[in-house]
Parts: sequence; structure tokens; C-alpha cells
Amino acid sequence: MRKFFLLFTFVPFISIIGWTQIEIENQSLKDPSLKVLYSGELNTIVLTHTKKKCTYNLLSSDPETTVIRVSNTNYIVKSPYFISMDTLRIVEDSVEIRSDFYVVKRIPIPSIQLGDIHYESTYASASAIIANPTLTPVYFGLLKQSLEIMSFDIHFYDLNDTLLFSEIEVVGNKLTPALCQRIQAQAAGCQIEISNIMTVDEKNIGRRMDGFRLILI
Repeated sequence: MRKFFLLFTFVPFISIIGWTQIEIENQSLKDPSLKVLYSGELNTIVLTHTKKKCTYNLLSSDPETTVIRVSNTNYIVKSPYFISMDTLRIVEDSVEIRSDFYVVKRIPIPSIQLGDIHYESTYASASAIIANPTLTPVYFGLLKQSLEIMSFDIHFYDLNDTLLFSEIEVVGNKLTPALCQRIQAQAAGCQIEISNIMTVDEKNIGRRMDGFRLILI
């Protein structure tokens, strides 16, 4: 009788240790475990630690949220812009087994930085610009983002804000050698404006980004 009791108590203990809770991961985030959705974005949601023989479904508490079932464990969630919170619920074989609260955020807009000059800087030396003449997106927030800079305009202004020179639709994300030579020849106080920055994201969607001005020192 004692041996039977020990066996009976030992088996449930093993099953509890081997069981892993089903999780909801947002693969669109840098950290998929965070309970965050981005409004207007196609959030890629994956259910992990699921049971092979079970059927799953993912539901949202908000009637305006779009949930597309890609497979048994993969979903696309698109939240509307006017909500700040949502709840995602996992249904396993018609039984709700889990619900998680999510913060809904707006998609962060990157800033464009020239070389190693901070994107909030107003002043820069010609040598600092020429040392690294590459335009780079600076990302904020938790969302995975990828932008490729396709072209930009550049304008030169004097101390009185009079236009000296312009080059429209410079292809790529770098100042050309000719533009670098022109910057090197400018006097202190000359203003370099980069504008009309055309980008394309990982979904091949184009966007015009805000530019900036730098005053040469």
C-alpha cells in the first residue's frame, strides 16, 4: 500500500513539471514577450508552447480590431488608432484558456541623422559632415522597423537665408563627393538643409520624411 501511494503522488508531480504555459508573442517587436500592439500595424502574433493535437484561435476584446488567422498558431492583429488598450484571448478547442492585456501604441516615426551628428543637433563642422556623409534612420520605440533612404534634396543658404545652391533628388543615402567638396568650401554660418527625404520600408511602402538644417561652424 505504501509503494502504491508513493507512485500515485509522484506521477502528477512529473506532469506538472513537464507542462509549459502557452504564450502570446508579438514577433513585430524587438522583444516579442512585451504586451504591446502597434495601431495600424500588421502585428505578427505567434502562439508558443501549444499542444500538437489541439485547435487554437486568437480573439480580441475590441470589435474594431482585425484578427486574421494565418494558421493554428500564427495570426495577424491590426488594432485601430483610437484605442489605447486591448485584450487578446487564446481559445483552445473552444475553451478560453488565457487572456492578456495589451497596451496599444502609435507607430514611432524615425528621425534622420547625418553621419555621427546627433539628430537634434543644430550646428556641425564641415569636417564632421565629410567624415561620415551617410543619412541614417534613428528608431524609437519597441517596433522592429527598417527604412531604406532612396533619395533626398539638399540646399545651401547663406547667413541671410538666401539660397546659394540646390541639388534635387540626390539618389541614395549619401552625400556625393561633389557635395562634400562644396560643403568644405563654405564659410562658417552657411546653412545646409536636407529635405524631401524619400524612403521605403520593409513592406515596400514609400514615405516622405522630414528633413533638417545644420549650421556650419
